[in-house]
Amino acid sequence: MALQLGGIPIANQFFEHLDLRRNAGNEHRELTVELLRKRYAGREIDLIITLYPEGLDFLLNECETIFPDVPVLALYLPQGFKLKKTERRIVQHLVIPRFKPTIASALKLVPNLKCIYVVGGTYPIDKWLENVFRKELEDWKGRLTVEYLSDLPPEEILSRAAIAPSDSILFITAFGQDINGKPHTAVEVSRMLAPVSSVPIFGFLGTLLGNGIVGGSLLSLESVGIEAGKTALQMLSETPQTGSRLPNVMEVPQLSMFDWGELRRWNLSESALPKDSIIINREFSLWDLRYYAMGALAFIMAQSFLIAGLLWHRRRRKLAEEELKKQLKFEQLLSEISTGFVNLAAEDIDSAIQNAQERFCEVLELDFAALWQVSHENPDFIYLTHFYRHLDGPRLPEKMDAHGYFPWCLKQATAGRVIAVSTETAPPEAARDREMWRRYGIKSSLVFPLSIGGNQLMGALSLNTMQKERTWPEQLVKQLQLLAQVFANAIARKRADYALREMEKSVRKAAEEWQATFDSIPHVIMILDRDLRIVRHNAATVSFLQLPPAEIHGQPCHYLVHGTDGPPVACPVKRSLKMRNHQENEIYDAQRKAWYQVSADSILDEEGEVSRIVHRIKDITERVEAEEKARLQWEELAHVTRIGIMGELTSSLAHEINQPLTAIQSNAAAARRFLSEREPDIVEVRQILDDIISDNTRAGNIIMKIRALLKREQVPFDITEINDLIADVLSLLRADALLPELEITTEFTKGLPHISADRIQLQQVIINLILNGAAAMKDLPSSRREIRIKTAVEENGNVKVLVIDFGTGIEEDAMRQIFEPFYTTKKEGLGMGLPISQTIIEAHGGSMEASNNPEGGTVFSFTLPAYQGGAS
Repeated sequence: MALQLGGIPIANQFFEHLDLRRNAGNEHRELTVELLRKRYAGREIDLIITLYPEGLDFLLNECETIFPDVPVLALYLPQGFKLKKTERRIVQHLVIPRFKPTIASALKLVPNLKCIYVVGGTYPIDKWLENVFRKELEDWKGRLTVEYLSDLPPEEILSRAAIAPSDSILFITAFGQDINGKPHTAVEVSRMLAPVSSVPIFGFLGTLLGNGIVGGSLLSLESVGIEAGKTALQMLSETPQTGSRLPNVMEVPQLSMFDWGELRRWNLSESALPKDSIIINREFSLWDLRYYAMGALAFIMAQSFLIAGLLWHRRRRKLAEEELKKQLKFEQLLSEISTGFVNLAAEDIDSAIQNAQERFCEVLELDFAALWQVSHENPDFIYLTHFYRHLDGPRLPEKMDAHGYFPWCLKQATAGRVIAVSTETAPPEAARDREMWRRYGIKSSLVFPLSIGGNQLMGALSLNTMQKERTWPEQLVKQLQLLAQVFANAIARKRADYALREMEKSVRKAAEEWQATFDSIPHVIMILDRDLRIVRHNAATVSFLQLPPAEIHGQPCHYLVHGTDGPPVACPVKRSLKMRNHQENEIYDAQRKAWYQVSADSILDEEGEVSRIVHRIKDITERVEAEEKARLQWEELAHVTRIGIMGELTSSLAHEINQPLTAIQSNAAAARRFLSEREPDIVEVRQILDDIISDNTRAGNIIMKIRALLKREQVPFDITEINDLIADVLSLLRADALLPELEITTEFTKGLPHISADRIQLQQVIINLILNGAAAMKDLPSSRREIRIKTAVEENGNVKVLVIDFGTGIEEDAMRQIFEPFYTTKKEGLGMGLPISQTIIEAHGGSMEASNNPEGGTVFSFTLPAYQGGAS
């Protein structure tokens, strides 16, 4: 109210209830921060007022980026509060409790006082006040005994209060929560104690006055609010030119305040109170006017007309006192309700609004109050959510079309204007509204639009009279507007709380769905931190490690998987951490006798640093075994194919072997003839024997090559030169044995890079391509029967081999199928030669392709990667 009187309209004031005490988890804080970020995006805030240390800490820590550099007025900070180091302008209101004046007053009011029962809560600020009380009571050590009840449940505190001896008092410090952790307020506790206590109750907080305590030196929330309003207005008036004119600490002294009703109840003498004490709820009597009566009697005979004047003056004073009493009661009620909504839980807001409506109607002599809220689904409709009426009358609809019932009021409320009218004097444009007011028996109405910061209309608060018309003074309207804003803030907070809870439900549901999906993945998935410790895992991890989740979380993955102090060399996790990308490897686990595909993916934070690693382990034993089985089958098939090729080369091989054998036979016969002479030519015989050895070696080499081609076992890769390998193949083949008058020519590029290869498998490929070329030319004239073999080096350093024939070529449809198993154009063929050849080349890291020769025939070519380790 002080801000409004200082020129700050209620529409420019925003109220937020953080509810941090009951929701201490990080999730609530994060959602609240996000809600504040969205709500105040684009708004320029000039000043922030926080309540209690929790509010200030939340602002400085979580909301630093939302409200940077905004000045702060921090209220209700405990004495000794250590402020976080910041450049922000902060004025602190430090609560410096003074209990000694209250104890001194209690000793005068209760002269036989011997014992004090201290009632306090267990919340940190409750305990802080209790410790201050202990220190200040040192002055009466030995005279007064003290019993602290904060460690007792509420029902036992009430029992102790009911049986307290007459030489004792109760003292309420503060009560945020009880020993069971349940939240309370000091006002609630005071109201519970007042009916059952057998002794007077004193306190520290001004809100307790009128709620059961006798009084004391009190911290007046009203005084704090007034001083805070003044300080806030001064802070808002500060500019860079004027600088800071306020001290960094706002001081508000305690006030000596007592309840006249409680003094009378406990028969305590008013004369024992400190001088200048404020006494509330005093009842005036004739005795209070005794001096006026004595003056009247003194002059009754001489100035009788003075009697009438005094009586008239008395009546005016009484009326003024009654009006003042009503005003004080109303303002006290307004302050109490406004304060009560500050820490009110969202689920208690509806009942608090209902109760407030009833109390305001009673104090202001209103006939009924109604609170309407705009429908989320259709803004044209409003719902009656809170209603109080102490008279009978037509029933209000719970849902109505505002355009149809109260179009003029809706227009005014949407524009943010307060409506204060009497039914019969309403403007002409409110004809429909007047009709509705008459229908429901309304004679005067005061309607406040409900919104936050002048934004979209949330609803309206309607205060009405039915028995007589009444005027609405401007001061009253301003005060009730504060009530409407309190309701609007409470409803907004309830909606935000509901939205927050719905968001939390959605987040929990999404998290549960994510976890269910995560757990449904059959492979082991672990999320690691930078130290490779497991921070999250799926259900498959539990089965894989055979450990309960509690023994998995926080442990290094390599320790649980391998039993080592660090990851194995082949593990990709370390590489992913270093390279910040996807890494993958296949590892054989000898302990589990299984093959695993192990991968790692780094998750980067906003600064590009690795924050988490997703580690996946997939059992690929079946796949590896299947691949091995397939490889063996392909090797077997390749071996069978080689045997088939040898069958096709029988005549050529026989010729190649027959040549050296014939030469050996001829040379042996010649040697015999020379040796049968009387004087044999030893030199000639030696030459003949050398020829026999040479031909024998040649025949042995041919047989060795044939045996190598027919071997079943796998031959290790060797470093070789492709030209030499092709030459070895051609040494086994006789062209005209494959096809009469066939000519095989070569165009070898010299100095080719070496390759790493299985010589037998590559020889099989070349022989197969030569046989296919010969078969393709069997129906051609002898002049065109030529197979040309070329070698070359590509730009990327790979070795290329081309086998060219000049046969009939391959049709385009067949070209797409020639490398498919069992596809063949030959009647006697199986269709496995080319697929096996292609598989062999790809196993060597190369590729194979076919195309038609522009000169006729087909070109089969394959490339092989050059050996990177250097020539052998």
